[in-house]
Amino acid sequence: MSEVWSRAYLQDLATIVGRGITPKYSAEGDFLVINQKCVRHGRVSLGPARRHDSSMRAVRSDKVIVPGDILVNSTGVGTLGRTAPVVTTSEPMTVDSHLTIVRPNHNVDARWLAYAVSAAEPEIEEMAEGSTGQTELSRHRLALLEIDLPPLSHQQGIAATLGALDDKIESNRRAVTIAEQLGDALFAAAASESRLLSDVADITMGSSPRGADLNEDGDGLPFYQGTRDFGVRFPSLRVWTTAPVRTAAKNDTLMSVRAPVGELNRASADCCIGRGVAAIHSDTHPSTLYYAMRSSSSAWDKFQGEGTVFASVNKTDVHGAEIRWVGDGALLELEDKLRVIDARIESLESETQRLTALRDALLPELLAGRMRVPAEGVAA
Repeated sequence: MSEVWSRAYLQDLATIVGRGITPKYSAEGDFLVINQKCVRHGRVSLGPARRHDSSMRAVRSDKVIVPGDILVNSTGVGTLGRTAPVVTTSEPMTVDSHLTIVRPNHNVDARWLAYAVSAAEPEIEEMAEGSTGQTELSRHRLALLEIDLPPLSHQQGIAATLGALDDKIESNRRAVTIAEQLGDALFAAAASESRLLSDVADITMGSSPRGADLNEDGDGLPFYQGTRDFGVRFPSLRVWTTAPVRTAAKNDTLMSVRAPVGELNRASADCCIGRGVAAIHSDTHPSTLYYAMRSSSSAWDKFQGEGTVFASVNKTDVHGAEIRWVGDGALLELEDKLRVIDARIESLESETQRLTALRDALLPELLAGRMRVPAEGVAA
């Protein structure tokens, strides 16, 4: 490490290190409440967020989230220690009491500090106190997290280097979303009839991961079991198509996700796997079935048991689901278009994987001073 670097406590680099609020939830609430499910893989996803009514309980100004804030999950084994920066806010936002807000002061580069806190996630996790499954992160202990502190110009250079990679990763994600929306529109325009899912797909069930198939957190990767992979809440049904593995959509319960390129095409016992039936068309592209499932949200309505958190279905239920489909005369033309979209999406995802791996390799080296940003990369 360069001799001009020093060590600092997190509390000396922040104006706030404090927990969020105890919300008064309301569907019509005026504040979006970020919870621990929103903080995954270094990003804030607002999908699982809920709403708070500030007329029932006011939100103090220091609890109102602003861009540059760093959020730290602060409760529970497997969740505690995850961090993410707030890049932008489109409406009033706060966090619940299971997260800690770290607000950088004006003496540090906010984006650099977000990377520094992210690199310290293992150390933050070790700060947990309490019994198994009920662990808590004290804001006072987090405030005493020690961080290697380079000069401000080097902070800015590190943030610019890693930030350029993250900006491109985020751009790729947005491009994937737009491409899938185009696929949805093309399928909707071409769909002209209804079919039973069993008429167009062979359905098999996934299997429970065990032994070497389980990672250290107990997730079934590459089975895609549990919410940790995708940052969304899944019920006991997820309908999958052929590789790349994808699921059908249903509001915020049956979520539509695309498995990372290159992962094994395996599914856990809470999944159904659908593969196109050759009798329909000998070269049916997986995307056709994928977009059919995405566009047929009504097919999953009967699986959403009233008053239950999770729906429970079996293979017979899925076979009987009615989905939108494309007549034989239009199928080949649609699939030609979907292939182009698919190729673009997979190219974007492959690039995102490479960029993510590069960022993850650079991050500890830059933050520890073992690798220096080129002079032209350092802001004056």
